[in-house]
Order: sequence, then structure tokens, then C-alpha cells
Amino acid sequence: MAAVVARGEADIGFQQVPELIHVPGIDFVGTVPSEVQPPTLFVGALPKTSQHPDVGFELLKFLSAADAAAVITKAGLKPLSPR
Repeated sequence: MAAVVARGEADIGFQQVPELIHVPGIDFVGTVPSEVQPPTLFVGALPKTSQHPDVGFELLKFLSAADAAAVITKAGLKPLSPR
């Protein structure tokens, strides 16, 4: 969708933020209000047969930590809210 807008074939487009923010030729103006869109959640899991479960667990722990919020936000995603 972003490429269609960038080429001028459409005046407006809707797509996930991370897929829009780095496309040359478009201006990202904001998100659709949360009241009219369902959230998209990403979930991490480790299989029982994982060869390195400790490494996988540490990655998931980091991605859900406050220290990762800036990187997640820069990628166009919304970090996990503190509990």
C-alpha cells in the first residue's frame, strides 16, 4: 500500500506503522484511533525441544523490558506497558 501512495496512485493508505515509516515518498501522519482498531500483539514462545532455551528466554525477557522500549518505538511499534 505504501508504494501505491508513494507513486501517487492513491491519496491515502492504511498499513501497519513499521511498514510505512521508512518508505520514501510518503508522509506518515499518525495512527488510526485505538477505539476503531483492534490491537496487534506479538507473542514469543520457546519450544520444549529448544537447544538454547536460556538464550531464547533472555531475548524474550529483554524485549519485554523497559530498556528495549526506545528501540521498539523507533521501529514503529508500541512497547509493552509496564504492569
